[in-house]
Amino acid sequence: MSGRLTAKRALVFGAGSRGAGWGNGKAAAVAYAREGARVFCVDINEVAAEETRAVILHEGNEAYCCAADATESHDVARAVAACVDALGGIDILHNNVGAPAPGDPVEMSEEVWHANMAVNITTAFLTCKYALPVLAEDGGGAVVNIASIAGIRNLERSLVGYQAGKAALIQLSKSIAAQWGPRNVRSNCILPGLMLTPLVLDRIVKAYPDEAARARALAERCHMVPAGYMGDAWDTAWASVYLASDEAKYVSGADLVVDGGLTAGRALEWRKLAETSEPVAVPDAEARSVSTGEARLAGKVALVFGAGSRGPGWGNGKAAAVLLARQGAKVLAVDLNLEAAEETRAVIESEGGSCYAVAADATAATDVEKTVNECLHRFGSLDILLNNVGAAARGSPVDLDEAVWDANIAFNTKPAFLACKYAIPVMERQGGGSIIHTASTSGLSVPEHGLISYQTGKAGLLQFSRGVGHLYARTGIRSNCIVPGKIRTPMTDATTAQHNGADNVQRIYDQRAASVPLRRMGEGWDVGWAAVYLASDEARYVNCAQIVVDGGLITSCC
Repeated sequence: MSGRLTAKRALVFGAGSRGAGWGNGKAAAVAYAREGARVFCVDINEVAAEETRAVILHEGNEAYCCAADATESHDVARAVAACVDALGGIDILHNNVGAPAPGDPVEMSEEVWHANMAVNITTAFLTCKYALPVLAEDGGGAVVNIASIAGIRNLERSLVGYQAGKAALIQLSKSIAAQWGPRNVRSNCILPGLMLTPLVLDRIVKAYPDEAARARALAERCHMVPAGYMGDAWDTAWASVYLASDEAKYVSGADLVVDGGLTAGRALEWRKLAETSEPVAVPDAEARSVSTGEARLAGKVALVFGAGSRGPGWGNGKAAAVLLARQGAKVLAVDLNLEAAEETRAVIESEGGSCYAVAADATAATDVEKTVNECLHRFGSLDILLNNVGAAARGSPVDLDEAVWDANIAFNTKPAFLACKYAIPVMERQGGGSIIHTASTSGLSVPEHGLISYQTGKAGLLQFSRGVGHLYARTGIRSNCIVPGKIRTPMTDATTAQHNGADNVQRIYDQRAASVPLRRMGEGWDVGWAAVYLASDEARYVNCAQIVVDGGLITSCC
């Protein structure tokens, strides 16, 4: 393992597994330990917590445990105190407690409602109540909350308490990100979709005693997902490792959807697929539980458009290309400016990586097609496509010239279209791949300046990515967006100086940093690490999703 959490202390609520196998909490606790964290496991079932601790100890890592009911304030306070006593503090708080209860508001009793809300939202309130001061006193840390797509989408059967509780958890997480960001505490949610865990299997067995009916129910759930299979606990666990690590140090207030593309939309013919085809075959949780020790992108080939940097320093594309190479990928670095692409190549090769640089206009079909062919010629495959092309034009609908509007919309969307046009057939033949687009928070929230064409282009890019991911999910192709906020790069240095004067750049940056809950601007490395996660098999069940890398900026309206 890469030691992403070395010397960190993780408190995991819901660390046990209901029955044999790998539940979300158990897998997360083990993954944390494998990445170097010391782990304190808490579960209402003491035997389950001990089992998780035993796995961690067996692998030579450090773990402690205790039993606690996370719906009871005194139990949570006791567990937090025990963790601090054992580990000396807390750097990661992981909330993995929740359960559904069937019924709509008419059918559900008040007692069941209150109990369901207690387990799905009060638990996180209590863990944060007692753990947040510890994180803040130690200089900050990460809160990882396990919510559900039920918090953002309606499900086929009524689970009103579960849906309301998980929606509340999502907003609680954002509130913590906004309010505790100034103390360097990050808070994020993971939203799993249809997952195959011991808890889910237990419920299906109870609902379908007949084995044939049970198999049909499981197959139907697989076919509901655009990817054609259900996720497992490791999909949630690796998302947790990313969000808990310093790789995500500028990710806060985000919702990371891990659902195989389900919430992006569901094909109308999915029921017919369930009748005529088998679910997509993928390794099961037990097979994925074995640590390989390889670099995350070993054996993969990455094509990076916009891999250069505008001037000295680290732009998003340059940082991403270098990090992809550090994780084992061979990189074809593409930029309109060949000198900039060559600079990226020189860095990668000086570190022992493999890279080739080419110049290309990402808005020209012939250039893009030649670049894809060059990638195949040089490296023999194409596993990762990173589209990092875009620029802003200031102006409102009234004062923006029509030609500037057309050009800016095209510049922020056409490169992604062309790159996908020529790369997707290659990925289809290979059996899959990961497509990553660099969008912007301007596509989600109105920025501080009038950037109407840029906003429109980036919003279009976000939806384009979802559409591509949904269309090609069954072929093993994933498409996701990174959504940076206020990031300091050589390009922002140049544009800020251009619009405000070189003497005012630092003053402007100080203002921007003050507007972010974490009280700082991000950097190209923050975008680059998000790209590494999305490119890797750790994110195999992340499709049609977005990772907002903005320090919590858009969690608040003021």
